[in-house]
Amino acid sequence: MSQRPVDLPSASFEIDLGPGRTAVQAFDADGQAPCLMLVPALGVPARHYHRLGAALAGEGVNAMVLDLRGVGSSSLRARRGVDWGYLDLVDAELNILFRLAGERWPGQARHWLGHSLGGQLCLLHQARHPEHRAGSVVLAASGAPWVRTFAPPMRWLVGLFAWLVAASTRRLGVFRGDWFRFGGPQGARLMLEWARFCRTGRLNGLGKEGWDACPELARLELPILGLSMAGDTYAPQASTERLAAMTAAPFRLERVDRVDGHRPGHFRWLRHPAEPARRIAAFLNERGTAPKHLEGARGSARRA
Repeated sequence: MSQRPVDLPSASFEIDLGPGRTAVQAFDADGQAPCLMLVPALGVPARHYHRLGAALAGEGVNAMVLDLRGVGSSSLRARRGVDWGYLDLVDAELNILFRLAGERWPGQARHWLGHSLGGQLCLLHQARHPEHRAGSVVLAASGAPWVRTFAPPMRWLVGLFAWLVAASTRRLGVFRGDWFRFGGPQGARLMLEWARFCRTGRLNGLGKEGWDACPELARLELPILGLSMAGDTYAPQASTERLAAMTAAPFRLERVDRVDGHRPGHFRWLRHPAEPARRIAAFLNERGTAPKHLEGARGSARRA
């Protein structure tokens, strides 16, 4: 039997988002296995999740990831006049990802995994589109960027950075993340909404309609697994807890202390995803949606 390289997807294809095109990669485990829809962090191309997708497939979980607009294979690039916000991503990319996962693995439970900003998008999607019933959400190195979830001096640095993001974005009509080495160029509306989330701890005033997501988020009850990564300065444990607390969901927090002998941080775990993938597969197994060969993997959370 021929073997694929460890991080090569089973399939890759382009899709039309309406405003531009982007690429999707799928990692097949088993037609009867649950599927995980991976939503990247701000400015991170989908290719950086290939090892995670392959590790999940090795644990018996189908996985699918795409490039958000402005990143990687996306045909769109942010500039003055080319703009987007949270709801554009929720209503386009995440809607399409949910549909494609259902088409590729029909009849199987669909679950979300969001990294950093991706976790916020996953919860917003479920709040805004309750007809898209997912089984659970995994928040991996993800949380609310509210300044009060950070300890000093990081609290003051996040507050200052949020102010700089808002001020520069209003002046330029685009967020020049390449200047800050943070997320690359991004839609002005997205980053103004993100900066407000940092200041207030609320997801409101979203999109042209000014949608307040907080009441709908507060009604969400799908299970949430939070994977808090040791050494993660961008999404500390308190921020993960805060994001989950914005919902009514049953929440379990697990801490990953080591990957490949090092602290996983905000990004390193993507290069060494075996332990996070094992945790995720066990969580899905407890939901009663994992394939038979993973039955018996039940157990309480433990530290890596």
